[in-house]
Order: sequence, then C-alpha cells, then structure tokens
Amino acid sequence: MDLINYYISITIPICLLLFVFKGRSRSTTLFLIIGLTTCLFCGEVSGLLFRKMDCSKRFFIANITPVVEEIFKAIPIFLYIFIFEPDMQNILEKALSIGIGFAILENVFTMYNEQTEFELVHMISQACSGGLFHGFNTMIVGYGLSFIKKNRKLFVTGTVTMLSIAITLHSVYNNLFQTQYFYVCLLITLALCVSVTLIIINNNHLITRGDKK
Repeated sequence: MDLINYYISITIPICLLLFVFKGRSRSTTLFLIIGLTTCLFCGEVSGLLFRKMDCSKRFFIANITPVVEEIFKAIPIFLYIFIFEPDMQNILEKALSIGIGFAILENVFTMYNEQTEFELVHMISQACSGGLFHGFNTMIVGYGLSFIKKNRKLFVTGTVTMLSIAITLHSVYNNLFQTQYFYVCLLITLALCVSVTLIIINNNHLITRGDKK
C-alpha cells in the first residue's frame, strides 16, 4: 500500500504537466509517467513472487528482481518502437525517461521503507546511480531493438541478448549495492554511461556520413 501512496503523490503533479507541455516535451513526460507506473507494477509482481518463493531477500533482489524489472521496463519501449517507428533520438529520449521515472519511485520507496538509516553519501549514491542505471539499461534495450526492427531475423535472439545484458548488469549492480562497496555502483554506472554514449554518438556519426555519401 505504501508504494501506491508514493506513486499517487509523485505521479499526479507530473500528470498536470501533460496539460502544459506540447509536442516532444509532452510525450517525454508521458514516458516518465509510464516509468513510474512500471515501477509500481513491478513492485507488486516482485512482492507476490517473493512471498511465493523460498529464498532470502538478498538472493531475491540480486537474482529475481533484475529479471522482472528489465522485462517490464522493456515492454513500453518495445511497443513504442514497433508501433510508431521513431528515430533513434526519440527512442533514446523515451527509454531514458522510462528508466528515470522507474528510478524515482524505486528510490523513494527504498529510502522510506528500509529499517536502517542511510548516510548522506549512501543516499546520494543511490539517487544518482539508480537514476542513471535504470535509464542506461532501458537505453541499451531501446538502442538494440531499433536495429532488430530493421532485421527481423534477429528478432528473438537480438531481443533476448539485449535483455540478458540489461539483466546481468542490473544483477551486478544490486549485488554491489547490498555491500559496503555501494559507492562502486555509481562509478561503474558513470563509466558504462559514458562508454555507451560515446559508442552511440560515433555510430550515429558514421550513419550520417554514410547517408550523405
């Protein structure tokens, strides 16, 4: 019930922006709300699975949660790509919005429901790395799906590969965050984000040059 209360408190004010923004800003805000809604849904599904499974909380967070979250985060961006056929810039923007929206609700729920008090450094690391990491993982899936759409032969293997990468990275992140080395999560996330961003920029530059020729 707490997660639903947090969801309503955060989402309703953001929904008001839909009546103010227009065009691209409105659609990006909509995907932020979709990310919040996805987190709510994942929280309910994960809670149900945890009650049904005979395992520790740490094992569940490190091994089951990443599978549930990455699959459900991928569904909205999957539908967006295959229905509306957007360009790469729009795909990355919407994927990032979903990931950040997801991270906002997850961070609020985590901070207010843990029994132990977090230090300021821990809270900043959680907020920064969580937002970047969820956005980064969704961008990986969105970026991969944009190429899979052009080559339908890779549909199954490509989709599974993109999700496997996101799930594996998410599992590593969750394992580290439950140790005293939680600050490493932020460093790893920043390094991954910079690396992938440079790869995407370079790839788009090559595509642009090829189109001009």
